Amino acid sequence: MASVDFPLMAGEGIEDLPRTIRREREARERAAREREAAERAAREQEEIAARAMEVRDRETKSRERLAHKRDHRREQVRDQKRDTSLSHDFASVAAQAERTDYDRDDYTAPSVFRSQPSASDATAVSRFDVPFAHLMAFSIKAVVAAIPALVLLTAILWVGGALLKAFFPELIHMQILITFPDGSTPPKPA
Repeated sequence: MASVDFPLMAGEGIEDLPRTIRREREARERAAREREAAERAAREQEEIAARAMEVRDRETKSRERLAHKRDHRREQVRDQKRDTSLSHDFASVAAQAERTDYDRDDYTAPSVFRSQPSASDATAVSRFDVPFAHLMAFSIKAVVAAIPALVLLTAILWVGGALLKAFFPELIHMQILITFPDGSTPPKPA
């Protein structure tokens, strides 16, 4: 088999490559450029669609808020015009509750008028962030605060034991005897 050598020197350039290799390389480069252009166009379309959705959502929310504010104003005017001949002005309490509760984003009924708590009333703490120095200071304070409690508990137990001993002398006494290596024993307690 005859070997065909195609010398590729630095100065010769792409024109000296065989046509088949040159066409293949150009086809690969063209396909890569087309793929990149298609991906870029798809990303741009996705961004445009996302922006359009955000604009629609904002417009919908603003329309809902405007409608809610309009309805709320109408109710306030109606409540103000309502007869308040009762001894207690329930209309002002309801208006005050609505002003405070309806400022939330979910627009649920005020808690004054709900008989059962809703899901938005529930609270769950998933994590809290406390600096280490503050946590350490709190722990030291808790230990120091526990010392008087232990002293008080010891005093209460001692007084309770003395009372039991005074009223029930027949209770069994426990005594610990300590012996020393020289064979002597300490004096017995009185």
